Amino acid sequence: MEETVGLAAPVVARLAEEWADHEQIQYLGSGPSRGSAGYGAAKVLEAAGIAARDQDVEEFVHLEYFTADTSVPVVLTAPGGGAEWSRAEELVPLLRSLGRPAATVSDRPLTGVHVPYSTGVRELWQPLVHIVPLALLADELMRLRGERPGRGGRANWADSADGSTTRSSRITIPSAHI
Repeated sequence: MEETVGLAAPVVARLAEEWADHEQIQYLGSGPSRGSAGYGAAKVLEAAGIAARDQDVEEFVHLEYFTADTSVPVVLTAPGGGAEWSRAEELVPLLRSLGRPAATVSDRPLTGVHVPYSTGVRELWQPLVHIVPLALLADELMRLRGERPGRGGRANWADSADGSTTRSSRITIPSAHI
């Protein structure tokens, strides 16, 4: 993970500069990388307040591919040689033809900006490495936009100060489920 910080941080800093004014970002992944896409979307929403959604690569070509707003950036997480690699390769010309800004979190360049991570990790465990560049991107976008995590617990989000909307939540299990 430390190696990935060194590899990804400079690339992510440049990418965040390019994307800081966007109000939406879409995260794509398949297989184990599908969870990485969800994590990336959650972090950028929580940290920078950017509307983000995640989607499976296959579903993207049936759904968001057809969105009228082709300016929405795409972060594609696709390990080279992984089961989803061939479908990710097919997606590249589609993104290019739409003019969608794109970045690939991968151990191989694929489309747009290549955000590298450490190699030699089995595909099943790569999401643990993916979180590094995805979290770095959210942090950089937060910094550039002058945001604070969780909207800083200010204004309409005052009830979330210090994580209180989750920390003090009570989980009750109805006796019928015991």
